Amino acid sequence: MIRRILVPCVAVGLLGCDEILHHFALDGGVVDECMGDAGPSRVGGTWEIRGAGEVEGCADPDVDGKFDVASERLDVRQDGADLSLESAPRGFTLRPYDDQTPFVRGRCVKFRTEEQTADGPLILRFDGFVGDTGNITGTFSGDGPSTCSADGEFAIDVR
Repeated sequence: MIRRILVPCVAVGLLGCDEILHHFALDGGVVDECMGDAGPSRVGGTWEIRGAGEVEGCADPDVDGKFDVASERLDVRQDGADLSLESAPRGFTLRPYDDQTPFVRGRCVKFRTEEQTADGPLILRFDGFVGDTGNITGTFSGDGPSTCSADGEFAIDVR
């Protein structure tokens, strides 16, 4: 199985083959996609989160629909698998994804943001993978403000 994947990767060059190959063991079985034994990836630095998604279920149906995500620059400090913000925008926090999941496990990065808005809290949960360039890509889901729920895809430029 790995030989069929490896040949196209060589032909394509370095266009993200790591993301394909990391899913397969040499015997063809699935391995831990995070490669947790490799230690946490280095993702500390200046982050800019961008992405797009769709929101639905809002009390005001005019709010439902597609939206873009664009963050201010965030200075993220990394200590092993833990992340924290150097200085957070007012009303904005970076938290672990849940009580059992570290921020960074191998090449996987999971976290949630909480932002206080005039209509109530907005909580977004991010589940990403560190690519060969050191940037993070993945999916997000969220709740709020009010009765809204959201999902979409994101990318983080790490500098």
